Amino acid sequence: MSHADSRADKTPPVIALFDLDCFYAQVERRRLGIPSDIPFVVSQWDLVLAVDYSARKIPGVKRGAPTSIAEKAGARSAHVEVVDVVTGECFPDGPPPGEPRDRYRVSLDRYRDASEEVMRALRTALPESAPLERASIDEVFVDLTSLCGEEQEEQMPAGIKWAGGEVGNAALQEGAIWAERLRKEVESITSFTMSAGVA
Repeated sequence: MSHADSRADKTPPVIALFDLDCFYAQVERRRLGIPSDIPFVVSQWDLVLAVDYSARKIPGVKRGAPTSIAEKAGARSAHVEVVDVVTGECFPDGPPPGEPRDRYRVSLDRYRDASEEVMRALRTALPESAPLERASIDEVFVDLTSLCGEEQEEQMPAGIKWAGGEVGNAALQEGAIWAERLRKEVESITSFTMSAGVA
């Protein structure tokens, strides 16, 4: 039995959930090179599909609102890629103006590719003893149990907030430290930010 296995036998399960922040907006922002301080939305069929945190502060800008309202309020926008169902031609910035909607289907390829990029970054950063499971295109569970359990000498990184429980719980403390490391690693590789919760 390895040291990691013996630790896991004594350690209660430590599971982290990572959620990519405003994922569709982050993917489009990176693709288009839009600075992070500019309010930004992603549109589909002239309605807002995704809203980043800075755009959420603008009155009237919310998911399902007309894109024109978001743009008039100062938010930049990008359109979801579509594919012509007849010709197979791809339109990376939405359908041509005036075209019938039923001729096109939405393509999620760029978001799936970005999601897989995040998964690869996590797999690279984690030992094999820490399995992960995708929950959705922008969420992933990571079992940190095998990495936690011994007393942690490392100080808690700044910015980690505890939502109940005892800070002294060594396994959860180590899980929070691992989660912060993984968040930073994914951001350094992909530029995408994630929120994380550990239980």
